[in-house]
This record gives sequence, structure tokens and C-alpha cells, in this order.
Amino acid sequence: MAAMDGPPGGDRPRRPESPPARPAPEGATPFERAMAELRAAAEQRDPHTGLTRLEQLERDLPESSDEIDSAAEGEDRPPGPGEEVAERRLDEWIRSAADPPPATALARAADLGLSERVARILDRGDPLLARAFADLDTVMHSGRIAGTPRRHDDIYREHLRKLTGADPNNALGAAAELRHAATLLGSGELAPNSRMAISATAREKLDLGHGIEVRAYPVAEADVIYAGNDGRIHLYEIKNTAQALANKIRKSTDQLRRMVQWRDADPDGRRVAVHIGTDQGWTGLLSLMKREDDRSYIVNELIEREIPLLLGSHQLDPERLERLKEAAVDLLSSRDDQSRNLRDWFSANLPDLDAARERLRPWS
Repeated sequence: MAAMDGPPGGDRPRRPESPPARPAPEGATPFERAMAELRAAAEQRDPHTGLTRLEQLERDLPESSDEIDSAAEGEDRPPGPGEEVAERRLDEWIRSAADPPPATALARAADLGLSERVARILDRGDPLLARAFADLDTVMHSGRIAGTPRRHDDIYREHLRKLTGADPNNALGAAAELRHAATLLGSGELAPNSRMAISATAREKLDLGHGIEVRAYPVAEADVIYAGNDGRIHLYEIKNTAQALANKIRKSTDQLRRMVQWRDADPDGRRVAVHIGTDQGWTGLLSLMKREDDRSYIVNELIEREIPLLLGSHQLDPERLERLKEAAVDLLSSRDDQSRNLRDWFSANLPDLDAARERLRPWS
């Protein structure tokens, strides 16, 4: 049999193994530790392509830069030109995911063994989830979160697990809660020198400052509780979309019922509200509680319980919600194309509240 000039089957020569990731030096900052962990995760091979993230970054480099000095040994050998460029680009990739880099959140993710999951999220470029890590740092370093240091550790851990978990709805929900909390910090709505609680459990005794102590009970878990500059205590239920709220209410109205019970325990001193992160897709509020009842709109549950809604940046009290619902239903009933899918019709005609303001003038 004739000798073959290349590898059997015409396969390309195997690419040399990537050098092992260098660990963070002793005394490294939390961000440097997190960067080292993320580099290690980035050097894991993709089971589909067989490439590491570093190799994917290197693909655009000149062919000559792929050469590795096989004679160099040990962790202290100087990196080759290709490695320097690839590592610099990886640093840029990590840093570009959030500005400023969420150093503590990344370091804690490394401690929990979640660096690879974080790297995947940053790699996807999802702006909401990438921003959530920065929001987590902002909120937890604000000095205005109620609870003990141990409770703060629990909050960090719970949110990192949600943000990096397999369920995208949980991840987006956690991101919406953190965005709301971070926004509150800069809104001027908090009482001066007060504290707020996030993910507060029913039995947890919350010290909000100025001698204000409260529990979320009977609410099983309150997304946000804070002392407002209006002298009242506020409890919020947070959802990322109207449809997410509709799905939860359709399964059970217990959360709304318990929020009302909490409010009614001190009608003058307590307020409750629901906050939906965006008004895009707001017509999810017109989903039906019961398919057989074409007037059982989800939004009725808020109106009947007199729970106001913050929809994106729009404040809607129960009266405005009622007008919005009736105007939307009237337009829906008079639409020309009765056969068109409702979701498509809503998306085309009432995608957000700005469009609703134009099409549904009476409500505003």
C-alpha cells in the first residue's frame, strides 16, 4: 500500500492543546479571581465544535499566531503573541458584558462554581441578564439592604442561582426584581437613610431603619419592601412581562389576596403595587382567567382588589386600569379582521402604551 502524505482519511492535523489557564496570583482582587475562573470556563471545549472559547477568539488571527512554543515549560513561561492577543480579547469580551464589571457578583459566582454558566450568559449577549449581575452588585453594595450579613450572602447566592439556572423565566424574573431594586435606589422614593428588603420571606423580621420593623406575612415572599419618603411602607410584586404576571395569577390568586391582607392590616401606613418591567406586550393583562368566560380578564384581579400597577414607567391606578381595559375591549370588538390571531393583532395595533395612547384616547 502506498504511503500517505497526510493523516488518514484526509483529516486535518490536530490542533495543539490550549495551554492550561493560569490561576489568579496570590492576593488577587475578587475581580481578578473571577476573571481567572471565567478564563478556565472559556477554555472548556464545546462538545459540538470541539473548540474552546479561546480558540474561537483566535480563529480570526493570522495563521502564524497559532504556533505554540512547545519547548516552553511551566506556568511562568512567557505567552506567545497569539496567546497574548487571545487573552486580551477574552478580557475585553468579559468586561464588555457589563459596565462597570460586576466584580463581587462574578467572584461569588466563582465561589459557587457558576463561572461557566455566567460565561455562557455573557457570551449570549443578553442585555437584561448581563445587566442583572451589575444590578446585583449595585443593590448589595448600596448599604441599604435590610438583613444580617448572613442573609445578604443568602440573597447573593439565591439570585446568582436563579440568573444562571436552567429556567429562563426564573432568570428573567430575578433580573426584573434586581432592576427594580436598583432603580429604586436612585429614584428618591426611599425614606432618607432607610433600608429596603428584597426577596423577603413571610416570617423574616425586617428592620427598615428609623425604628420601622415589619414582616411580609401573610405574603409568602415579597419581592421588594421599603420605607417610602411618603411615610408609608410599600410592598411590591415584580414581574418582567405582563404575560408572566398573567401566568402566575391564572395559576393562583393567593399572592394578590395576601398582599391585600398585608395592606389592610394598616390601611393608612401600607401600600401594595405590582410592577411589570416593560409595557411591551402589556395586552397580556387581557388574558383570560377562564377560557369559557370571555370577560374574565386578568387585569380584573388587580382592579377588584384596588392594586395599582406600575407598567414600565407608567403609573396606573385601578381607575385608569379600568378605562384602559374598557377602551381596549371596545377596540378589540370593533376590529375589522375578526379572524386574525389575537396576539398578532395586539402586537400590530397595541404593542405598548404609547400606541395605546394613540388608539385608545379615552382611557388616558
